Amino acid sequence: MLSDIGKNNSLEAFLAALESVQPTSERVGRVEIYPNYGTTPDESEKSILVGQFAKCLGEQTPDAPSLKSQGFRVLVSADYPVVKKYLEKTVMKAPEKGGPPEKAGSPKVPWVQLVPSGGVAPFPRS
Repeated sequence: MLSDIGKNNSLEAFLAALESVQPTSERVGRVEIYPNYGTTPDESEKSILVGQFAKCLGEQTPDAPSLKSQGFRVLVSADYPVVKKYLEKTVMKAPEKGGPPEKAGSPKVPWVQLVPSGGVAPFPRS
């Protein structure tokens, strides 16, 4: 569970709500989110965050070379202030080559993955 992996369990538990966001493109294998640890979660913003995050991701048009190399950095516009408040960075990644038997977006391998303080993703990188 996300709340067990980093330095701010309450923020990470709050951001676990983003795991409910469904894949917006088959070209994107996962989305890594980097929390803004200077922010205190406000439960009244959770549903707003999820809605803004899903809409923001749906507007992205990642190019294949970026996805396969370092990932496609999502530029969050001013239209999504709650996303900007809670996330320092969001990166879309290509699907794993020969990946795990689970499909990205399944309950075992969430499509949205929190990268805790220290920058190590909880699942193998491509």
